[in-house]
Amino acid sequence: MIIVGICGDLVGSLIGYAIGYFLEENLLLSLIRKYGKFILVTEHDYSLATTWIKKYGAPVVFVGKMLPGIKSFVSVAAGITEVKFVKFIISNLLAALIYVSFVSYVGFYLGSKWTFWVDILEVLNS
Repeated sequence: MIIVGICGDLVGSLIGYAIGYFLEENLLLSLIRKYGKFILVTEHDYSLATTWIKKYGAPVVFVGKMLPGIKSFVSVAAGITEVKFVKFIISNLLAALIYVSFVSYVGFYLGSKWTFWVDILEVLNS
């Protein structure tokens, strides 16, 4: 399950990187202005992400890939700022390994205790 999750994360990240790398910045900004509210991304978020990545590079990708909400956008920002591809892949794989392993473990643990959680939800729902 973890390997499949990492592969899925990598494929999605490569798509995001390609979008950022090949789209013109003006087009991307106009898309953010028009549709950013639906995916919770503002021009300020875009500016902040690209500034940080330009300044610090691949470590920002590593940290960003482990933060829900930023996780999806950081690959596009890495493509825009033209982070070295090999560094992007390594940062992405390491972050995905940690993130997917953690989420899988939590899901496995909570799933094994599902009757406990159902009982709690029933009490809270009453």
